[in-house]
Amino acid sequence: MDYIKVKNYVRYDFDVNEMGKYYILRFDNDEQYKVSEMAETIIQKFDGQQNNNEIIASLNKENIIITIDEINDFIKTFLMKNNMIEGTDEALNAESRLWFHMPIVKGKRIEPVLKLFGNLCNARIMVAQVFFLFYFNLYIYSPEIT
Repeated sequence: MDYIKVKNYVRYDFDVNEMGKYYILRFDNDEQYKVSEMAETIIQKFDGQQNNNEIIASLNKENIIITIDEINDFIKTFLMKNNMIEGTDEALNAESRLWFHMPIVKGKRIEPVLKLFGNLCNARIMVAQVFFLFYFNLYIYSPEIT
């Protein structure tokens, strides 16, 4: 399986509060996949111009160490299974498709709000809030001494 070419796709940044960078790859047949930065780097190498050994050498230059067995496994379990190789038009079964939720708001934009709520839910602050509410209610609803 040398000189494999991946179908044309458009890459979108996927901004989520997860470790690492993720992308959404959208292919011409409207299939979309969430992939890690490393997976997208490997997928880019399948341009039909390089064989597997050249791809491995190219990835090694980018500090991605991968063996021929791992690249063959990537081709079989990811590229072929998800119908990403050019010239394949087999119908996918629903189990092989990836479903995900698109965030309405970018994660970086709501970090200040999350920090605020995170501080409000701090154990010490919660204890202080409970005592404040208790004494406030006690003061308001206590009978006046006359």
